[in-house]
Amino acid sequence: MHHDAGWEDKYTDLFYLSSDDVKPLEEMLHISEPSQVNEPGEVVAYSNYGVALAGYIVERVTGQPFYDYVNEHIFTVLDMKDTAIHPSQKDNKDVAEKRESIHGYLVNENGEFSRSKSERIFIGLYPAGSAIGTATDAAKFIMALMPADGKNSSLFRSNQTLSEMLTTSDFYDNGLPRNAHGFWEGMYAVDVLEHGGNTDSFSSNFTFSKEEKLGVIVLTNQIAESGLCYGLPVLVYGEYEAEKGAEILPDSDKFEGSYMQARQAYVGFTKLMGVLMTGHLKAEDSHTFSMFDMTFKQIAPNVYQSTNEYNLLLHFTMSAGEVKKVSMMTTDMLPVSANKKLFIMISLLTAVISVFYFIASIILMIIGAIRNRKKAVAHTSVKKWNTLLTLSGGAALVNFVILAFRAYSYGSYASLMIHFWIFYAYILFAGVCVIMIFVQWKKAAYTRRKKISYILSCVMALLLSGLIIGWDLYK
Repeated sequence: MHHDAGWEDKYTDLFYLSSDDVKPLEEMLHISEPSQVNEPGEVVAYSNYGVALAGYIVERVTGQPFYDYVNEHIFTVLDMKDTAIHPSQKDNKDVAEKRESIHGYLVNENGEFSRSKSERIFIGLYPAGSAIGTATDAAKFIMALMPADGKNSSLFRSNQTLSEMLTTSDFYDNGLPRNAHGFWEGMYAVDVLEHGGNTDSFSSNFTFSKEEKLGVIVLTNQIAESGLCYGLPVLVYGEYEAEKGAEILPDSDKFEGSYMQARQAYVGFTKLMGVLMTGHLKAEDSHTFSMFDMTFKQIAPNVYQSTNEYNLLLHFTMSAGEVKKVSMMTTDMLPVSANKKLFIMISLLTAVISVFYFIASIILMIIGAIRNRKKAVAHTSVKKWNTLLTLSGGAALVNFVILAFRAYSYGSYASLMIHFWIFYAYILFAGVCVIMIFVQWKKAAYTRRKKISYILSCVMALLLSGLIIGWDLYK
C-alpha cells in the first residue's frame, strides 16, 4: 500500500469502453501483470495493479468477490445505500441507473468545456478507481474513520486497529510522513490524510484530519481537476509551513536537469509515453525553479512547494552531491541519465528523418507513376525491391499511427496484437528487401543518383527497424 513494490505502470487494459471486457479480478491481474523494474522499497510509483492485488488477497482470504466483501463489511455497515464499487455497478442497481445520467467533461486551453466521448468507461482493476456514490455516503465513510471521543468506529472491533491503520507507516527520505497504510499524508497546517484519483473525465479527493475531526470531500466531473481537488482543502486546513531552522537553503541550480516519473511503462510500446512525462528543471533564482509549467519555491532544505493552487511539494534526495530522486506524494521522479538523453535525442532525430524520407519518397513515386503512366518504363529488379522497401516503410508508419490511436482509445492489449505482428513482418520483410537489393546490385549499371537513392532506402529501413526494436513497438 506504499506503492513501492517496484512495478511499472501499464496503460493498456486499464480502461474499457464495454463492461463485457471486464473479467473476474484474478483473470484481470494476469491480463494486466506489469514487469517489476525496481527493487521493492526503493522507489514509490503509484500502482493500480498493487491496489487490485490487495483486493484479490481479500478475495482469497474471505472466499468472496471483492465487491461483495466491501458491500457487506463497509457499505451496508455504514448505510451507504447510494454507493457501488463493481466496474458496471451491478452490486447496486439504483446506482447503475443513476450512473447513466452522469456526464464527464474535458476542458481546453481556453477554459472551454466539452463532453468527453469516453465518459463511460469500465475499470478492470476495479479496486482502484471504481467506487461511485454520493457525497453524503462519502461523508459517512470518512466519519467512520474519525469517531467521536469515547465512541468505537463501526468498521472495526477495536479503535486500536483503526488507530494503527491511520498511523504513519512510510516516510520521505528527509523524515517527513508520507503514507499511512495506503492513505497519503497531506501537507497542510494540520495533520491530514487523503487520497485522490482521476479517471477519463472525473476527479476526486478525500481528505480528513483526525485531530480536527474535519473532512473535506471534492468530487468533480472533469478530468485532472487538481485546482479544486488539491487547492480547496488548503483553504480549510491552512497552508503547510516548514519549521524554520538554522539550515542554509541550497541553491536551486544544483537540481537542474531532466527528470522522468517513476510511474511509467518501462516495457512495451507504451514506454514512449515516458518521454512525454519528462520534466525539465530550470533554476529561476537561488531558491526558485520552474518545471512542468509550474514555479516551485524552496520552503526547507531540499523541499520545494508549488506556487499555484495544486499544493504540490517536491522532496529532493541527494547522494554524493547528486540528485538521487525527487519525491512527491504518489510517485518519485528519477534523473534522466546522459546516456538516456542521448538515446532519446538520437531516436527523435532518427524518427523525424525516417518519417520525412518515407513520406517524401512515396509522394515522389506517385508523381513519377503519374508522369510515366503512358510510357513504357523498364523496371530493374533492384528498383522493384527498392519500391517494395519504401512502400513497406510507409505501411509501418501508418501502422504506428493506427496503433497509437487505438491504444489512446482504450483498445485492449489483445486487440492491438495485430499491430505488433505487422511490425515483426516489416522488420523481416525489410531485411529481405535490403539483402535482395545488394544481391541484385551488380547485375545492372546505375547512375550515381540511383545508387544514392537505393542506399538511402536501405539505411532508412534499418533505422526504422532500429526504432521499432529500441522502443519495443513490437510488444
